[in-house]
Amino acid sequence: MGRGCRVGLFPVGAGLVYWFVQNNQRGRGAKLPSPGAALAARLADWPDPIARVLAATPDAAIVETPIDEMLPGPPWQAGNALLLGDAAHGMAPDLGRGACTAIVNLLELDRQLARQPSFAEAAAAFTRAQRWRTRVMQHASRIAGEVRQIENGLLYRMRNAMWRYLPPLWLLRSVVAPILARRAKA
Repeated sequence: MGRGCRVGLFPVGAGLVYWFVQNNQRGRGAKLPSPGAALAARLADWPDPIARVLAATPDAAIVETPIDEMLPGPPWQAGNALLLGDAAHGMAPDLGRGACTAIVNLLELDRQLARQPSFAEAAAAFTRAQRWRTRVMQHASRIAGEVRQIENGLLYRMRNAMWRYLPPLWLLRSVVAPILARRAKA
């Protein structure tokens, strides 16, 4: 995590790396003619192996994609149609919970289908059961992303100090959980 930016590198096979750079950006600009060079300049002072990974990636292999967040909106259900997973409640990837939440959706729908006399009633019960839990996950994802993308110098240094010196469970219970509880009620 850096200032207004973060990088992830994940080995995916022999000599292969999946990587991403999430960079704060104002508005939607045109695609960069040389995204590799722009990223290399942006991340010049970041630790190894980031520069090597960027240098080994041809510009044609770099995909520039904005992350769009979908907050709770229209109903998930209309008659016999039901949205599940990211179709109903897409969230930024900050918690790594999108696929897990979709699986939980399927399990809850299965449970409701076994209990309710019709699909429409099962879908309505499913939506009532999942909406609050999913909303909490969406807000947690948003907060995690905001914290990881901090640009303000003082807040950036405070975040890094907290990450370095405070036990993560204490931080979650004492700082993040109360914020989530307030946002979930909003």
